Amino acid sequence: MIDVWQHVLKVIEPEYEKLLKTMQEGPSIIPLLEFKNNSWFLTLEELWGDEFLSVDSQKLDDRLTWAKDELSAWPNVIQTAWNQWIFISKKEAEKFLVVYHLTWEI
Repeated sequence: MIDVWQHVLKVIEPEYEKLLKTMQEGPSIIPLLEFKNNSWFLTLEELWGDEFLSVDSQKLDDRLTWAKDELSAWPNVIQTAWNQWIFISKKEAEKFLVVYHLTWEI
């Protein structure tokens, strides 16, 4: 007969392993591009495992600092929040996404 606690541990072990991996590797920083009010909104969000959480990490802070410095020289780009910018054209927003991915994902 299996002990109740052994059964509980077997059930939660895969979930625990997933959470442990997420905490060790940190969040994924996802750039989200959305069209509204005739402008393109770019938001950098943290993805912890399968969920967007409002937990600030050093990884997000580093990327936001980089994005702020990078976009300060771009014309027609306005920062509206600590993690959000408005682009007038889709082409400029996509250009930034390419630069972002080449800088952080390789």
